[in-house]
Amino acid sequence: MTTPSFEKALEDLEKIVEKLEKGGLSLSESLSQFEKGVQLARFLREELEKAAAQGIKIFPIASSGLDDQGEYIFRQIAQFTQGRFVFLTYAGPTNGGAPGDETTHHVEDYSVENLDDLLVRLVEEELAYQDSGLAQVQ
Repeated sequence: MTTPSFEKALEDLEKIVEKLEKGGLSLSESLSQFEKGVQLARFLREELEKAAAQGIKIFPIASSGLDDQGEYIFRQIAQFTQGRFVFLTYAGPTNGGAPGDETTHHVEDYSVENLDDLLVRLVEEELAYQDSGLAQVQ
């Protein structure tokens, strides 16, 4: 069996969860899908552990079209690697998805920034943290 990429394994796991939630599978097929899901989940966890051990932080960026399951997964990935969950806001349902300050994500307290400015700020914060950490080591 070829080792899947992280992204492919995550996609496959999402499809398995959808199949199991939809129902209609025989007990045997449900168990088979569940076992495949467990194997994929273990693989994904191992990959995230490797990334975190190397100091890699993942900052998933979500748009308003992300469903609740996707938001949960993105938040877990960010939390596991000590990254941050970033989401795009929009002007509202009647404005065709133009930038604004509304979101469909499960948050109450958030600030709105230009995406370019946000990404630059996040990178600067990470670099400042690493610089201070290096200064403490030396």
